[in-house]
Amino acid sequence: HVGVRDVERLHSVLSELDRRRIGSIASIGPGQVALILPSGSHGVWVPSQALNPTMPHFEVSLIRAAELFIEAEMRKCRDSLKGPNWNKVLAPLPEEHELLQAFAAEQKNLCEARGLSRSDWTWLVKKTFNMWSAQDASDDRPRNEFDLNTDVDPSASSSKP
Repeated sequence: HVGVRDVERLHSVLSELDRRRIGSIASIGPGQVALILPSGSHGVWVPSQALNPTMPHFEVSLIRAAELFIEAEMRKCRDSLKGPNWNKVLAPLPEEHELLQAFAAEQKNLCEARGLSRSDWTWLVKKTFNMWSAQDASDDRPRNEFDLNTDVDPSASSSKP
């Protein structure tokens, strides 16, 4: 609470912050709004009415009230982002939902037909994805499509034709 009784000390602190190019100063008055993001550090100087008799009367600092409100909202957002639908922006379209249901049914049938566990299926999907990604990134050089060591590019050691 620098500056409560010592304006010179407040000036000194703000000058040091300016010298170090840390942050910025913005003055707001009645009816104005400042957006202070919860992840940023900030200082707020609310002048004392006792020390500033010409200042209009006020009862509460809305900056503090907004911080209390936003902190709770930020916590909800963080909790939501930790959940299973963290990347859900829009609900799937009906045709996307149908596609997902059909894909899931085909994968379940594949697992039953091949005797695959969920772990087996997950491993195969990851390996397939890596293999397809490597193929997409290649310049169409031939590669062994059944090479399960797709973390390493099988053509990396060979020279280009």
